[in-house]
Amino acid sequence: MQTYRYRMSLESPLGTPLRSDTLTGHLLWSAALLDGDSAVAELINEFESGNPPFILSSGFPADMLPMPVLPPMQRVSGKKAEDFRQGKLAKDFKKLKWISLDAWRECRDTLSPSRLFRYWLENEQAFSDSGFDTFTEPHNTIDRRTDTVLEGGLYFTESYLSPASSGEMDLYVRTSDPDRLERYLDQVCRLGYGRDTSIGRGQMDYRRLEEDVSDLFETRGTHSMLVSVFSASDLSGISGYYRPFVKRGRAWEPRDNVPFKKPILAFEEGSVLSGFPRQSYVLRNIHSDERVVQVMWPLGMPCAIKED
Repeated sequence: MQTYRYRMSLESPLGTPLRSDTLTGHLLWSAALLDGDSAVAELINEFESGNPPFILSSGFPADMLPMPVLPPMQRVSGKKAEDFRQGKLAKDFKKLKWISLDAWRECRDTLSPSRLFRYWLENEQAFSDSGFDTFTEPHNTIDRRTDTVLEGGLYFTESYLSPASSGEMDLYVRTSDPDRLERYLDQVCRLGYGRDTSIGRGQMDYRRLEEDVSDLFETRGTHSMLVSVFSASDLSGISGYYRPFVKRGRAWEPRDNVPFKKPILAFEEGSVLSGFPRQSYVLRNIHSDERVVQVMWPLGMPCAIKED
């Protein structure tokens, strides 16, 4: 398998963040629409047999990666002006969300909080604390029986914009068949990604970059930094530095009149792991319809932790 880098161009706000497991689900739906249910069953079987047809990263600002999750730096104590200055800088450092590809390549073999902190002090432009811009929109609930606004049915949704002024994001894909992957991705771009595509959300396009990124994934290291959302059917055996969260998703279309999936404990992009569970990365029994699965295959970049 080879890893490819795609430049995603956002043509509208996203109703749903561009995350690896959600986009994988969209690609499986595209396979169903283009090739039928048997094609989806075959793809899921490949994932479950340990030979995934593709493994995706989440989408990141162009030329950036998530800041690695590392143990906290030792706190500076003291009452001198320099001590207060160092404390303020340490707080600013903790707020950083993104690290540039060049900075990652420089620091990945000797990762430590103090090493990254010193690098940041000398190369501030190589980091960013700009998150994905969001805006909130009000909506009315419509009573479909009377086609009128339902009293008390006001609700709000958030949409997402790329923090990059260009509106471009990077996506990494590990696959042995990029043509098949791009055929499904074309379908996702035609239909739209995520929530509220009917009102123009989730419109995007992409191009494959020719740059060789094999060095990001095929080097050796003591740990691996996740660039995807990750979970497994049995999480025993996981080790490292990670940021867990509870993922609450829904099926693309309602199944058994139940749109929502069961909550899943997952780990965010940027988590730095030294051990992975041995159990399946295809989660089942997450919905009343047993056909509904969640593919959580991890994509990571090798690195080495150096203790301070």
